[in-house]
Amino acid sequence: MWGFESPLPHPLDAHVRTLRNDNGRLDRARSDVAPRLFHPGRQAMRSLAIAAVVSLTPASAFAKSGARIGLDVENGFPIDGALSLGVGFGLKVGYSIGFGLGRAIPELGCAYYPAQTVVAPKAGGALFLGKGVEGGVYMHGIVPFAPTFTVGATGFDAGAALDFTFLPRVDFGFHFGGQWIGDTDETIDSPDEELVLGGHLGVRLGKASDED
Repeated sequence: MWGFESPLPHPLDAHVRTLRNDNGRLDRARSDVAPRLFHPGRQAMRSLAIAAVVSLTPASAFAKSGARIGLDVENGFPIDGALSLGVGFGLKVGYSIGFGLGRAIPELGCAYYPAQTVVAPKAGGALFLGKGVEGGVYMHGIVPFAPTFTVGATGFDAGAALDFTFLPRVDFGFHFGGQWIGDTDETIDSPDEELVLGGHLGVRLGKASDED
């Protein structure tokens, strides 16, 4: 009886064939999916895309971010017969938001011009582009208080600025622009229209690990 094979299938044979077929189908499915998921060309394109994002958002951009305290000193030059504000001193508190091409600074502040006893709260911001040496623009809404101003006078300032940011957590520079205040009392000489030229200094607060 040795070497005799039964013509009847063993009950386990169908199960074994099924497992083999299932494994075969699974292997084929894996071989079909693998090229799509791990295609070298697609992987290279993904790597290039990630590299581009990283290059646009370098670590130095995040180092420009943080709470910022700014000091301004400027002098006003009257327009159209307005009374000169004279030398003014300003304090601003804001937040520097660094990004790949520069930084944006929303801020609140107040300026004081002792020659005309003008107190001018401000709210606005600035946008700078560059690295190390940055050009930018600024604009603030103003609600001034002074003996010669009509109650409720409002205005704004706007201009251009040049900043030097190569020092860790410190920026400094110059600004030039104009300041317009809506004093409606034309019978009183008041410092409502001026060109301003000044300098500014900013210190960004943060941990030492945030520095460039």
